[in-house]
Amino acid sequence: MRSDLTRRRARARAQAGPGRGPGWGPRAAPGAGRGCAPAGSTRCGTSSSDWLGFRSGAAPTDAGGAGPPLFPKGPGMTQVSSPLTGRAIGLAAVPDPVFSGAMVGPGTAVDPERGPAEAVAPVDGLVVSLHPHAFVVVDDDGHGVLTHLGIDTVQLAGEGFELLVAKGDRVTRGQPVVRWDTAAVEEAGKSPISPVVALEAAEDALSEVAQDGAVKAGETLFSWR
Repeated sequence: MRSDLTRRRARARAQAGPGRGPGWGPRAAPGAGRGCAPAGSTRCGTSSSDWLGFRSGAAPTDAGGAGPPLFPKGPGMTQVSSPLTGRAIGLAAVPDPVFSGAMVGPGTAVDPERGPAEAVAPVDGLVVSLHPHAFVVVDDDGHGVLTHLGIDTVQLAGEGFELLVAKGDRVTRGQPVVRWDTAAVEEAGKSPISPVVALEAAEDALSEVAQDGAVKAGETLFSWR
């Protein structure tokens, strides 16, 4: 019998349509329909399907293509903290089948408080991918955590988002990474619900996953072994 997560992934693939399965998500040309950071940066945005590349071990580059493999997984236990203050709601409640079906990986999601906010690093580590609406931090055990700020927020073209670090920076847990306004995102017609995903994690690798209840930035969302 298939696990609940496997069934969710199968449903998500059917909802997402052809060409969005693991490892072969669509890749747009740099800057085409994507949000690039201001001030002359070459960093562009990614849609949810672009993160499917992590399922085959390749990180999306800032141009949306496949980058180098993630670091080898170490034996350690990673405590993943909430990047935002709000309410944990679980991945199944995310209004995007790629995330709700755990096609990118298991994890949870936070419905953040409305208003100006800073998204902080969920772990100590290296910023390996950075966009106005999403970032990935990989810790010393090779665990890559994706924080995706809102749903379809790539369509905002970076407006209302301010990058506070650069790709390649080392960050500490709780360090501000992106400044944004969740209320403005909602007023623009996008959901500010933010998935926090353990990229390439096995189905049984996470424990103590927060699925409901209030959470503050810096508090533990789940453990990843």
